Amino acid sequence: MIIKIFLFIVISSLLLNCKREENFYIDIPEDNFFESGLPVTEVCELKENLVVTGEIKSFSFTDNNSFVVSVPEPAVVILYNTEGEQLRLVGNSGKGPFEYIRPSLVRVYNDNIYVWCSMLTKLLVFDTSGNPLNEYSFSRGIRDFVVFDNYVYFYSAGGFDEPIINVFDLNTGQTLEKGFGEKTSEHEIFMLRECTGGLTLSENNLLFSPTHKPYVYRVNLGYLSKEEYLINDPEFNFKKTTAEPQDFIYDVVNNAEYLFGSDIITGLYHTENHVILQAEVGKIVMSGLEFKDTSNRKQKFYVFDKEMKLQFAVSSPISDRLNNCLYASNDDSFYAIGLCEDYLTYGLYRVKLFKTPNI
Repeated sequence: MIIKIFLFIVISSLLLNCKREENFYIDIPEDNFFESGLPVTEVCELKENLVVTGEIKSFSFTDNNSFVVSVPEPAVVILYNTEGEQLRLVGNSGKGPFEYIRPSLVRVYNDNIYVWCSMLTKLLVFDTSGNPLNEYSFSRGIRDFVVFDNYVYFYSAGGFDEPIINVFDLNTGQTLEKGFGEKTSEHEIFMLRECTGGLTLSENNLLFSPTHKPYVYRVNLGYLSKEEYLINDPEFNFKKTTAEPQDFIYDVVNNAEYLFGSDIITGLYHTENHVILQAEVGKIVMSGLEFKDTSNRKQKFYVFDKEMKLQFAVSSPISDRLNNCLYASNDDSFYAIGLCEDYLTYGLYRVKLFKTPNI
Protein backbone atom coordinates (compact mmCIF):
# COMPACT_ATOMS: atom_id res chain seq x y z
CA MET A 1 0.00 0.00 0.00
CA ILE A 2 2.85 2.42 0.82
CA ILE A 3 4.40 1.77 -2.61
CA LYS A 4 1.06 2.43 -4.35
CA ILE A 5 0.60 5.71 -2.46
CA PHE A 6 4.16 6.72 -3.34
CA LEU A 7 3.59 6.01 -7.05
CA PHE A 8 0.38 8.05 -6.98
CA ILE A 9 2.26 11.01 -5.45
CA VAL A 10 5.09 10.67 -8.00
CA ILE A 11 2.75 10.55 -11.00
CA SER A 12 0.63 13.43 -9.68
CA SER A 13 3.74 15.55 -9.04
CA LEU A 14 5.01 14.86 -12.54
CA LEU A 15 1.75 15.94 -14.09
CA LEU A 16 1.68 19.16 -12.11
CA ASN A 17 5.28 20.20 -12.58
CA CYS A 18 8.09 18.35 -14.33
CA LYS A 19 11.49 18.91 -12.76
CA ARG A 20 13.27 19.11 -16.13
CA GLU A 21 12.08 20.00 -19.60
CA GLU A 22 14.43 19.93 -22.59
CA ASN A 23 13.99 20.48 -26.32
CA PHE A 24 16.13 18.70 -28.91
CA TYR A 25 16.10 19.72 -32.59
CA ILE A 26 17.01 16.89 -34.93
CA ASP A 27 18.13 17.23 -38.55
CA ILE A 28 18.21 14.30 -40.96
CA PRO A 29 21.65 14.04 -42.62
CA GLU A 30 21.46 13.17 -46.31
CA ASP A 31 23.60 10.07 -45.85
CA ASN A 32 21.15 8.76 -43.23
CA PHE A 33 18.06 8.95 -45.44
CA PHE A 34 17.10 6.05 -47.70
CA GLU A 35 14.29 5.21 -50.09
CA SER A 36 13.30 1.64 -50.86
CA GLY A 37 10.42 -0.78 -50.77
CA LEU A 38 9.50 -1.75 -47.22
CA PRO A 39 11.51 -4.92 -46.51
CA VAL A 40 9.11 -7.54 -45.10
CA THR A 41 9.20 -11.33 -44.80
CA GLU A 42 6.18 -13.46 -44.06
CA VAL A 43 6.20 -15.18 -40.67
CA CYS A 44 2.91 -17.03 -41.08
CA GLU A 45 -0.50 -16.92 -42.68
CA LEU A 46 -3.32 -16.45 -40.15
CA LYS A 47 -5.57 -19.49 -40.16
CA GLU A 48 -9.25 -19.65 -39.25
CA ASN A 49 -9.29 -22.97 -37.40
CA LEU A 50 -11.61 -21.66 -34.61
CA VAL A 51 -13.52 -18.71 -36.08
CA VAL A 52 -13.72 -16.77 -39.33
CA THR A 53 -11.78 -13.52 -38.99
CA GLY A 54 -13.12 -10.15 -40.09
CA GLU A 55 -11.07 -6.97 -40.48
CA ILE A 56 -8.26 -6.92 -37.90
CA LYS A 57 -7.85 -3.50 -36.26
CA SER A 58 -5.17 -4.07 -33.62
CA PHE A 59 -2.64 -6.64 -32.38
CA SER A 60 -0.07 -7.08 -29.65
CA PHE A 61 2.42 -9.79 -28.68
CA THR A 62 1.90 -11.77 -25.48
CA ASP A 63 5.32 -13.45 -25.74
CA ASN A 64 7.80 -14.59 -28.41
CA ASN A 65 5.46 -17.31 -29.62
CA SER A 66 1.98 -15.78 -29.52
CA PHE A 67 0.06 -12.60 -30.20
CA VAL A 68 -3.50 -11.37 -29.76
CA VAL A 69 -5.67 -9.57 -32.33
CA SER A 70 -8.90 -7.60 -32.05
CA VAL A 71 -11.61 -7.73 -34.70
CA PRO A 72 -14.49 -5.24 -34.25
CA GLU A 73 -16.89 -6.94 -36.67
CA PRO A 74 -17.83 -9.67 -36.06
CA ALA A 75 -16.66 -8.83 -32.52
CA VAL A 76 -13.90 -11.21 -31.43
CA VAL A 77 -10.49 -11.18 -29.74
CA ILE A 78 -8.24 -14.07 -30.78
CA LEU A 79 -4.97 -15.43 -29.42
CA TYR A 80 -2.69 -16.80 -32.18
CA ASN A 81 0.64 -18.56 -32.13
CA THR A 82 3.39 -17.57 -34.55
CA GLU A 83 2.53 -20.58 -36.69
CA GLY A 84 -0.71 -18.77 -37.52
CA GLU A 85 -3.02 -21.08 -35.54
CA GLN A 86 -5.88 -19.69 -33.49
CA LEU A 87 -5.26 -20.90 -29.92
CA ARG A 88 -8.29 -19.51 -28.09
CA LEU A 89 -10.86 -16.74 -28.00
CA VAL A 90 -10.54 -14.05 -25.33
CA GLY A 91 -13.85 -12.84 -23.89
CA ASN A 92 -17.22 -12.90 -25.63
CA SER A 93 -19.40 -10.61 -27.68
CA GLY A 94 -22.27 -8.98 -25.80
CA LYS A 95 -23.27 -6.14 -23.48
CA GLY A 96 -22.80 -7.96 -20.16
CA PRO A 97 -19.86 -8.02 -17.74
CA PHE A 98 -16.55 -8.80 -19.47
CA GLU A 99 -18.23 -8.70 -22.86
CA TYR A 100 -17.58 -6.38 -25.80
CA ILE A 101 -19.49 -5.22 -28.87
CA ARG A 102 -16.68 -3.62 -30.83
CA PRO A 103 -13.17 -4.52 -29.58
CA SER A 104 -11.07 -1.93 -31.40
CA LEU A 105 -7.77 -2.00 -29.46
CA VAL A 106 -5.79 -4.72 -27.70
CA ARG A 107 -2.63 -4.30 -25.61
CA VAL A 108 -0.59 -6.62 -23.39
CA TYR A 109 1.13 -5.74 -20.12
CA ASN A 110 2.53 -8.04 -17.41
CA ASP A 111 0.89 -11.15 -18.88
CA ASN A 112 -2.54 -9.50 -18.96
CA ILE A 113 -4.56 -8.68 -22.06
CA TYR A 114 -6.30 -5.29 -22.13
CA VAL A 115 -9.18 -4.85 -24.58
CA TRP A 116 -10.81 -1.52 -25.40
CA CYS A 117 -14.46 -1.73 -26.53
CA SER A 118 -15.16 1.46 -28.50
CA MET A 119 -18.92 0.93 -28.62
CA LEU A 120 -19.34 0.52 -24.85
CA THR A 121 -16.32 2.77 -23.99
CA LYS A 122 -14.93 0.31 -21.50
CA LEU A 123 -11.60 -1.37 -20.81
CA LEU A 124 -11.61 -5.10 -20.09
CA VAL A 125 -8.74 -7.03 -18.53
CA PHE A 126 -8.07 -10.76 -19.07
CA ASP A 127 -5.18 -13.05 -18.31
CA THR A 128 -3.50 -14.79 -21.26
CA SER A 129 -5.65 -17.87 -20.64
CA GLY A 130 -8.72 -15.73 -21.37
CA ASN A 131 -9.98 -15.53 -17.78
CA PRO A 132 -11.66 -12.17 -16.96
CA LEU A 133 -9.95 -10.10 -14.29
CA ASN A 134 -11.48 -6.63 -14.26
CA GLU A 135 -13.28 -3.99 -16.30
CA TYR A 136 -13.57 -0.20 -16.22
CA SER A 137 -16.22 2.02 -17.80
CA PHE A 138 -15.61 5.48 -19.27
CA SER A 139 -17.72 8.36 -20.58
CA ARG A 140 -15.86 8.98 -23.84
CA GLY A 141 -13.78 7.29 -26.50
CA ILE A 142 -10.01 7.11 -26.92
CA ARG A 143 -7.51 6.74 -29.76
CA ASP A 144 -4.95 4.45 -28.09
CA PHE A 145 -3.58 3.41 -24.69
CA VAL A 146 -0.64 1.83 -22.87
CA VAL A 147 -0.41 0.39 -19.36
CA PHE A 148 2.41 0.91 -16.84
CA ASP A 149 2.33 -0.19 -13.20
CA ASN A 150 -1.20 0.59 -12.03
CA TYR A 151 -1.86 3.37 -14.52
CA VAL A 152 -3.39 3.49 -18.00
CA TYR A 153 -2.21 6.28 -20.29
CA PHE A 154 -4.96 7.11 -22.77
CA TYR A 155 -4.35 8.96 -26.03
CA SER A 156 -7.52 11.04 -26.06
CA ALA A 157 -9.80 10.97 -29.07
CA GLY A 158 -10.20 14.74 -29.40
CA GLY A 159 -13.27 16.94 -29.34
CA PHE A 160 -12.97 17.78 -25.65
CA ASP A 161 -11.00 20.32 -23.66
CA GLU A 162 -8.41 17.85 -22.41
CA PRO A 163 -4.71 17.06 -22.95
CA ILE A 164 -3.42 14.62 -25.56
CA ILE A 165 -2.64 12.06 -22.83
CA ASN A 166 -4.94 11.33 -19.88
CA VAL A 167 -3.82 9.22 -16.93
CA PHE A 168 -6.18 6.74 -15.28
CA ASP A 169 -5.46 5.10 -11.92
CA LEU A 170 -6.51 1.42 -12.00
CA ASN A 171 -6.52 1.22 -8.20
CA THR A 172 -8.82 4.15 -7.51
CA GLY A 173 -10.77 4.04 -10.76
CA GLN A 174 -10.17 7.77 -11.21
CA THR A 175 -8.64 9.88 -13.97
CA LEU A 176 -5.92 12.18 -12.65
CA GLU A 177 -6.65 15.88 -12.91
CA LYS A 178 -3.85 16.72 -15.34
CA GLY A 179 -2.27 14.89 -18.25
CA PHE A 180 0.40 15.46 -20.91
CA GLY A 181 0.49 17.41 -24.16
CA GLU A 182 -1.43 20.39 -25.48
CA LYS A 183 -3.75 20.02 -28.45
CA THR A 184 -3.84 22.34 -31.45
CA SER A 185 -6.62 22.74 -34.00
CA GLU A 186 -4.50 20.88 -36.55
CA HIS A 187 -3.96 17.99 -34.15
CA GLU A 188 -7.70 17.69 -33.55
CA ILE A 189 -8.50 17.92 -37.26
CA PHE A 190 -6.27 14.96 -38.09
CA MET A 191 -7.80 13.01 -35.23
CA LEU A 192 -10.79 12.72 -37.57
CA ARG A 193 -8.72 10.21 -39.55
CA GLU A 194 -7.83 6.67 -38.54
CA CYS A 195 -4.29 5.78 -37.46
CA THR A 196 -2.97 9.24 -36.62
CA GLY A 197 -0.74 10.23 -33.72
CA GLY A 198 1.48 7.86 -31.76
CA LEU A 199 1.86 6.38 -28.28
CA THR A 200 4.20 3.80 -26.82
CA LEU A 201 5.98 2.88 -23.59
CA SER A 202 9.69 2.07 -23.46
CA GLU A 203 10.73 0.82 -20.02
CA ASN A 204 9.65 3.68 -17.72
CA ASN A 205 9.48 6.25 -20.53
CA LEU A 206 6.13 7.31 -21.93
CA LEU A 207 6.50 8.48 -25.53
CA PHE A 208 3.81 10.15 -27.60
CA SER A 209 3.48 12.19 -30.80
CA PRO A 210 0.84 14.61 -32.05
CA THR A 211 -0.95 13.89 -35.31
CA HIS A 212 0.40 16.76 -37.40
CA LYS A 213 4.13 17.18 -36.71
CA PRO A 214 7.17 14.84 -36.51
CA TYR A 215 7.67 15.44 -32.80
CA VAL A 216 8.27 12.88 -30.06
CA TYR A 217 7.61 13.76 -26.43
CA ARG A 218 9.35 11.54 -23.88
CA VAL A 219 8.22 11.60 -20.25
CA ASN A 220 10.35 9.70 -17.77
CA LEU A 221 7.88 8.40 -15.20
CA GLY A 222 10.62 7.81 -12.62
CA TYR A 223 12.78 10.95 -12.78
CA LEU A 224 10.05 13.55 -13.32
CA SER A 225 11.54 14.80 -16.60
CA LYS A 226 10.08 15.67 -19.98
CA GLU A 227 11.94 15.91 -23.27
CA GLU A 228 10.76 17.08 -26.68
CA TYR A 229 12.41 15.78 -29.86
CA LEU A 230 11.57 17.98 -32.84
CA ILE A 231 12.53 16.49 -36.21
CA ASN A 232 13.45 18.91 -38.97
CA ASP A 233 12.47 17.00 -42.10
CA PRO A 234 12.15 18.99 -45.36
CA GLU A 235 9.89 16.23 -46.70
CA PHE A 236 7.36 16.66 -43.89
CA ASN A 237 5.27 19.72 -44.69
CA PHE A 238 3.11 21.11 -41.91
CA LYS A 239 0.30 23.41 -43.02
CA LYS A 240 -1.51 25.57 -40.52
CA THR A 241 -5.20 26.24 -41.02
CA THR A 242 -7.66 28.76 -39.70
CA ALA A 243 -10.46 26.20 -39.90
CA GLU A 244 -11.87 24.52 -36.82
CA PRO A 245 -12.36 20.73 -36.47
CA GLN A 246 -16.14 21.09 -36.78
CA ASP A 247 -15.67 22.71 -40.21
CA PHE A 248 -14.27 19.42 -41.45
CA ILE A 249 -17.18 17.47 -40.01
CA TYR A 250 -19.87 19.63 -41.62
CA ASP A 251 -18.08 20.30 -44.92
CA VAL A 252 -15.85 17.33 -45.69
CA VAL A 253 -15.90 17.82 -49.47
CA ASN A 254 -14.34 21.30 -49.49
CA ASN A 255 -11.80 20.35 -46.83
CA ALA A 256 -10.94 16.86 -48.09
CA GLU A 257 -7.59 17.72 -49.67
CA TYR A 258 -6.28 19.23 -46.44
CA LEU A 259 -7.64 16.38 -44.33
CA PHE A 260 -6.45 13.50 -46.52
CA GLY A 261 -3.57 15.11 -48.39
CA SER A 262 -1.56 16.62 -45.54
CA ASP A 263 1.51 14.95 -44.08
CA ILE A 264 0.63 13.13 -40.85
CA ILE A 265 2.07 10.99 -38.08
CA THR A 266 0.65 7.46 -38.19
CA GLY A 267 2.36 5.59 -35.35
CA LEU A 268 5.03 5.39 -32.66
CA TYR A 269 6.67 2.12 -31.57
CA HIS A 270 9.59 0.82 -29.57
CA THR A 271 11.72 -2.31 -29.57
CA GLU A 272 14.49 -3.36 -27.20
CA ASN A 273 16.97 -1.07 -28.93
CA HIS A 274 14.98 1.30 -31.11
CA VAL A 275 12.18 3.85 -31.18
CA ILE A 276 10.30 4.15 -34.47
CA LEU A 277 8.20 7.13 -35.55
CA GLN A 278 5.95 6.40 -38.52
CA ALA A 279 4.59 9.03 -40.92
CA GLU A 280 2.82 9.44 -44.23
CA VAL A 281 4.11 12.20 -46.51
CA GLY A 282 3.78 13.42 -50.07
CA LYS A 283 1.28 15.24 -52.23
CA ILE A 284 -2.17 13.83 -52.97
CA VAL A 285 -4.34 15.34 -55.70
CA MET A 286 -8.07 15.17 -55.00
CA SER A 287 -11.28 16.24 -56.65
CA GLY A 288 -13.89 16.50 -53.94
CA LEU A 289 -13.70 13.15 -52.15
CA GLU A 290 -12.10 11.38 -55.12
CA PHE A 291 -8.39 10.56 -55.02
CA LYS A 292 -7.03 11.57 -58.44
CA ASP A 293 -3.27 11.03 -57.95
CA THR A 294 -1.54 9.33 -55.01
CA SER A 295 1.70 8.42 -56.83
CA ASN A 296 3.79 10.83 -54.74
CA ARG A 297 2.47 9.59 -51.40
CA LYS A 298 4.76 7.40 -49.27
CA GLN A 299 5.21 6.12 -45.77
CA LYS A 300 8.25 7.07 -43.74
CA PHE A 301 9.97 5.62 -40.69
CA TYR A 302 12.31 7.63 -38.47
CA VAL A 303 14.48 5.15 -36.53
CA PHE A 304 16.09 6.23 -33.23
CA ASP A 305 18.21 4.38 -30.71
CA LYS A 306 17.08 4.11 -27.08
CA GLU A 307 18.73 7.45 -26.26
CA MET A 308 16.62 9.11 -28.97
CA LYS A 309 19.54 9.69 -31.33
CA LEU A 310 18.31 9.47 -34.90
CA GLN A 311 19.95 6.53 -36.68
CA PHE A 312 18.34 6.86 -40.10
CA ALA A 313 15.06 7.50 -41.92
CA VAL A 314 13.50 5.20 -44.49
CA SER A 315 10.69 5.96 -46.93
CA SER A 316 8.81 3.56 -49.18
CA PRO A 317 5.76 3.61 -51.44
CA ILE A 318 2.38 3.14 -49.75
CA SER A 319 1.56 -0.57 -49.67
CA ASP A 320 -1.90 -1.72 -50.69
CA ARG A 321 -1.48 -4.78 -48.45
CA LEU A 322 -0.23 -3.22 -45.21
CA ASN A 323 -2.34 -1.02 -42.92
CA ASN A 324 -0.84 1.91 -41.00
CA CYS A 325 -2.73 0.77 -37.89
CA LEU A 326 -1.32 -2.74 -37.87
CA TYR A 327 2.28 -2.56 -36.65
CA ALA A 328 3.66 -3.88 -33.36
CA SER A 329 7.00 -4.81 -31.80
CA ASN A 330 8.35 -7.72 -29.82
CA ASP A 331 11.85 -7.79 -28.35
CA ASP A 332 13.98 -6.09 -31.01
CA SER A 333 11.79 -7.07 -33.96
CA PHE A 334 9.16 -5.00 -35.73
CA TYR A 335 6.06 -6.63 -37.22
CA ALA A 336 3.04 -5.88 -39.36
CA ILE A 337 -0.19 -7.68 -40.10
CA GLY A 338 -1.31 -7.32 -43.69
CA LEU A 339 -3.07 -9.05 -46.54
CA CYS A 340 -1.45 -12.04 -48.20
CA GLU A 341 -0.84 -12.10 -51.94
CA ASP A 342 -4.36 -13.43 -52.56
CA TYR A 343 -5.81 -10.32 -50.80
CA LEU A 344 -8.22 -12.66 -49.01
CA THR A 345 -6.31 -13.80 -45.92
CA TYR A 346 -4.10 -12.09 -43.36
CA GLY A 347 -0.44 -12.76 -42.68
CA LEU A 348 2.05 -11.79 -39.98
CA TYR A 349 5.14 -10.11 -41.43
CA ARG A 350 8.52 -9.18 -39.97
CA VAL A 351 9.63 -5.69 -41.04
CA LYS A 352 13.41 -5.51 -41.44
CA LEU A 353 14.14 -1.90 -40.55
CA PHE A 354 17.26 -2.52 -38.50
CA LYS A 355 19.59 -3.96 -41.09
CA THR A 356 22.17 -1.89 -42.93
CA PRO A 357 20.52 1.12 -44.51
CA ASN A 358 20.50 -0.31 -48.03
CA ILE A 359 17.74 -2.71 -46.82
